[in-house]
Amino acid sequence: MEKRKVLPYIILFLTISTAVFSQEEYIFRITPKKNLKIIEKYNLSKSINNKHIGHIYREIRGVLQSDSKNLYEGKYYDIDVIKHEGIFIGRKIYKTVSVKFQLFPDGTINLIKGGGYPVLVNFPVFSTKPVKKGDTWIASGERIIDPEKNGRLTRIKILVEYCYRGIDGNGNFIVTAKYHTTYGLSVGSPRDPYGDEDLQEIQGSHNSTISISGDGSGKILISDIFFEKYKYSDKKEISVRGTDLIIYDSFISMDRKKVVKKVETSILKRKIKDVEVVEHDDGISLIIKDLHFIADRAVLLKDEAGRINSIASLLADVPDRTFLVVGHTADVGTKESQIKLSIRRAKMIVEELVKRGIKRERFIYEGRGGSEPIALNDIEENMRKNRRVEIIILED
Repeated sequence: MEKRKVLPYIILFLTISTAVFSQEEYIFRITPKKNLKIIEKYNLSKSINNKHIGHIYREIRGVLQSDSKNLYEGKYYDIDVIKHEGIFIGRKIYKTVSVKFQLFPDGTINLIKGGGYPVLVNFPVFSTKPVKKGDTWIASGERIIDPEKNGRLTRIKILVEYCYRGIDGNGNFIVTAKYHTTYGLSVGSPRDPYGDEDLQEIQGSHNSTISISGDGSGKILISDIFFEKYKYSDKKEISVRGTDLIIYDSFISMDRKKVVKKVETSILKRKIKDVEVVEHDDGISLIIKDLHFIADRAVLLKDEAGRINSIASLLADVPDRTFLVVGHTADVGTKESQIKLSIRRAKMIVEELVKRGIKRERFIYEGRGGSEPIALNDIEENMRKNRRVEIIILED
């Protein structure tokens, strides 16, 4: 029996005994490694009551690490991808959720903590028996949806038919998968007792192609073409159709102490004022203090240009990582106005850094308003401390 690594966390056991089998047969098995990155990219066309609303672009990023054989823990970032006339202009975080699950050799997981992520549970699942080209198997899974983005998650049971299609011209192992989403239509499609009570029926179909890299690059790529229709108690019908691209990959852990030292040295060399570097749960945080904005606006005063120039040069020296830009405000005005202002300011900082040569694709951003103060909101000096921006160098 020969072992061939296809992914950092997937091993294919290749049986070559033609005395037993007339064709080559494979057993697909998942062997977890320390770091796992899962990226989903949605391109959807949405209609409400048969009226076309427009296109929706969405990205979900899971960054997970394991200290044990099969227990993963980390965060999922649910991101609204913003485009204008088809041109990408930014990625704003809609929600961040902590997750924890066990990953087993056949691809099934035991979800310990998730809050709706991963969206697909127990997908893909591999056959426990050897398979040859054309062989099929069936496995159950679960799809978690929130079409209205109202926080009311609904879980749908799915039954997936898989088929091993062989090795393509690039040496990748190809598996196809198809399933229907049915909910509330019959006894065979039971309702989720904890789901959105206003969601009455769901109908849909999914056809996926799963490509398992055969060149040792460490990737699984799933391309899904789907259609779904949701019917609500108020007679509203939402239809979505489009594609979902899912990428499973590994990543190299950041040497945090080394990066902190490098960033601190760069701050001293460039004489950047009022920037603190701290290790963060998600990576390394640069806290840019006392930023001078025009009051209640997402506009920097001209005296900040030099500091932004230096920070852009600093970030340019950090390769292959994503930057999360977080806006913070003082606790003044309503919570809603604080969030909106902090989002605008975070986005503005992204724009300023992009102008200075950092690729837009490396940024995600969000605003947290005045919810995370570092000083009391009692006097103007303390409120200035809370009007800050964090740039977090993420693990992936």
